Amino acid sequence: MSKPTFNPKLKTIKADWSGNPITAKGNYRNLYARSERGFRDVLQWKMKGNPQSSEKKQAKSNVEVLNVKRLPKHDEDGLMWLGHACFYFQLDGLRILTDPVFGNASLVPRLLPFPIKAKRLKKIDLLVLSHGHYDHLDKSSVKKLCKKNPSMKILCGLQMEKLLRSWIGNDHFIQEAGWFQEYRIEMDLKVHFLPAMHWTRRGIRDLNAMLWGSFHFESSKHKLYFGGDSGYDKHFKDIAEVLQTDVAILGIGAYEPNWFMKASHTNPEDALKAFKDLRAKTFIPMHYGTYDLSDEPIDEPLKRFQMLPAEESEQLLAPKIGEWVNLS
Repeated sequence: MSKPTFNPKLKTIKADWSGNPITAKGNYRNLYARSERGFRDVLQWKMKGNPQSSEKKQAKSNVEVLNVKRLPKHDEDGLMWLGHACFYFQLDGLRILTDPVFGNASLVPRLLPFPIKAKRLKKIDLLVLSHGHYDHLDKSSVKKLCKKNPSMKILCGLQMEKLLRSWIGNDHFIQEAGWFQEYRIEMDLKVHFLPAMHWTRRGIRDLNAMLWGSFHFESSKHKLYFGGDSGYDKHFKDIAEVLQTDVAILGIGAYEPNWFMKASHTNPEDALKAFKDLRAKTFIPMHYGTYDLSDEPIDEPLKRFQMLPAEESEQLLAPKIGEWVNLS
């Protein structure tokens, strides 16, 4: 059975957009290139060995973690990195959380502590979920958040609601969107679901059955882009044609071996290209230092990010986990 290509109840923001592309088998696909890898690819990766293995064994995460005792006051616009792809935003008095994973990502251990006790994440207005991979979507974390935040609304991609309902029941508002669609949330904030070059799977038979993507938030003063997981491709320029971005949050880790990872993740240099394609002003990195998912040493992404060249009009900012970044 073919998957829906858009939510008919939502506004589409790209004039020539007819909906998400679908494969011949009826599953979601990227705009320009394939990202998913098969068993043979994984076997080839593991059999080739890691040329950085000795360096990797000695490396430790170089990301500092601050202990957060309380969330900032509602009237402060800003953001806080909570590790990997989990961010806390405050925009126009609204509290937003992205891709929460409080502990291990399935069988992958968390190397750094979550900076705030989960019970302190209260009065969250929006939970946004970029895709179904275990390092971005964790059942236990979602259930804890829903219990503490009964009025919280959940925004996600097409075909994700069924999975979420099996976890949390029918009490919470959940809205799905296709790419280039604007959510209807009855708040003083515009939220758009946008393309990413990635894939998703949680089990053996659900490859690309749920849609992945990125998010754009537009408040009265700020325009933020949260990239989810993505390789580098032309979709960043496509996004810049329809939306302006002030702050771009992009992944810089899990990129080696390059032949295997480049269609799913960006290294620091490719993330900088994406940042420039988006025509953003501030680049904040994520998806590094928290979980060991690939062949590069755990401390390498931040080192490479800190060596990136920036124009005078650009700011490259790598906050500590738990550090409050005031957007005002």
